[in-house]
Amino acid sequence: MLLIRIKASGESCLCDFTYDFYWQHKGSRLDPEKILSGHSMRQLVEGLKKGDTICIDGDVGNRLGSSLGVDLVKFGGTGGPINNIGRIILDGDAGNRLGISMLRGTIYISGNIEEPLGNVIEVETDLSGFRKFVSITEVMEYRIPVLEPNLIDEECIIICDGVLRDTLAARNTVDRTVQVDGEVGMSTGILMSSGSGKFLSQVVQEAILALE
Repeated sequence: MLLIRIKASGESCLCDFTYDFYWQHKGSRLDPEKILSGHSMRQLVEGLKKGDTICIDGDVGNRLGSSLGVDLVKFGGTGGPINNIGRIILDGDAGNRLGISMLRGTIYISGNIEEPLGNVIEVETDLSGFRKFVSITEVMEYRIPVLEPNLIDEECIIICDGVLRDTLAARNTVDRTVQVDGEVGMSTGILMSSGSGKFLSQVVQEAILALE
């Protein structure tokens, strides 16, 4: 396993396993061979697949770690998880949709994150000075403890931190429930094959309170 260091200046789609949906644009939006700090975009993704750690110094744009840990069908994969995936350590700020459609891996962030987030939730960190985020789908599968006010038990994960997220519970395969006390973003539950969702938006909450 290697430690790969790069410097960023607001680039989007770093460590993006889809290369910004390469199968659609064929390189017109993102060239997998584009070099950043001596490493191509493809090398960053392939390194993560092998368990490498990607350390990024500086702020990044949106979609950091998109579909992280997914063996994508569009690239000949199974559509399932890639286990023993590497980790991303960002010493800086991140744009929106961090970890969108993420399935496996870990993203550490020292700075701020723009909403909406992707399919990620904060857990107790093991790296001083950094917040730690993992896939909500992986949390549901393995019942990984999450930080308050969110909680998880045998049958359900309850998300009540008020953070807007896209692709929440993407590719979930376990028979558990995700309950969101708040708003949800686009593509919630995308490619789920099991489980269920309960969503109580702020508008509904206020209506209930008005009846009490």
